[in-house]
Amino acid sequence: LPHTGKSHFDVFEPLVLALAARGHQVTVLSFYPQKTPVANYTDISLVGTLPVFVNALQFDYLKGSTPISDFNFASGIGLSVCESVLTSPQVKSLISSGKHFDLLIVELFISDCFLSLVDFFGAPHIGLSSSMDLPHHNPRIGN
Repeated sequence: LPHTGKSHFDVFEPLVLALAARGHQVTVLSFYPQKTPVANYTDISLVGTLPVFVNALQFDYLKGSTPISDFNFASGIGLSVCESVLTSPQVKSLISSGKHFDLLIVELFISDCFLSLVDFFGAPHIGLSSSMDLPHHNPRIGN
């Protein structure tokens, strides 16, 4: 799920908390760890890896945006998040931990780089999106 935007985590947090509440062992890689411990929930905190975005999108930016500027903006964020997260000590530790996962839930938003973890762990996955379908989502979902 790692994305620096708090609004994205807010979409998925109820799901992962509900899974933990139902007794599933949930490991969450995110920039927004729980403030208090939650049973069956393990945070792998990415705090400090990158700046996070909370109430950061300015509507003035949207006034002058074009499809190209939007693509460039999103691509820049996607590349930065991928490089920083996948090379972080937290992810390196997770990869070398020998952990097994029954399922990985991955956000499909501006990059596919976290699908590499699906391949590495050899687990089935569910791709979720916190936004409307984007053009690059279509081949993944059969459109």
